[in-house]
Amino acid sequence: QNTGECSLQVLQKVLERCELTLPRIVVTSLYHSAKPTDNFNDSWNLRKVSDLEDRIVMYLVKGLPAESVEALIFDVLSVPSLQDIGKAELKFIFQQVDTKLGTNGFLEPREIRALITFLGQAGMSLADLLKSLKTLGCDFPELKIKEAFLLLDTSGDDLMDLPEFLGLMDYVIVRLIPQEIMRVMGLEPQQVILRLVVAVLTLLSVFL
Repeated sequence: QNTGECSLQVLQKVLERCELTLPRIVVTSLYHSAKPTDNFNDSWNLRKVSDLEDRIVMYLVKGLPAESVEALIFDVLSVPSLQDIGKAELKFIFQQVDTKLGTNGFLEPREIRALITFLGQAGMSLADLLKSLKTLGCDFPELKIKEAFLLLDTSGDDLMDLPEFLGLMDYVIVRLIPQEIMRVMGLEPQQVILRLVVAVLTLLSVFL
């Protein structure tokens, strides 16, 4: 109806029809912080529509909701690598980022820039990874690198992004490099342990 009053349920339905996704707790907080009607006999606890409009606008000035980010990427930006992203995937990524930043229903400009930069990075394939390691002179067993790649490719897209690549480097430093050192020295793990035990016992005999 054409009135200047609104209930919480009506506000939620209006936002849904406008395809404006905001967390329910945000909508509830905006509603209850708005000015109530002047009707003291109001049993519905209604709020003034004009005040709700002002509060929603001021809230959205802080950043863009999911639908606005979607329009920005698909309708405004013409970056080819971003056009292949599905809308469902984009919404899921938006929710993931928003959850890590406080679940407020919008992303600030700097956060949107970081999101677009992340989406534009395709990542490194297994072939590129092996080629890069050989270029750096890292002669690790190819099978071991393949196993680590499959293990750390948590997204399952056959591409390694920056966090996954850093995890791979940890694996190389902690696991592969010690194994390669022992292989070059011609030692088995049991032999290394035996030599360490002998060294410790030798040191103990000196101090005792």
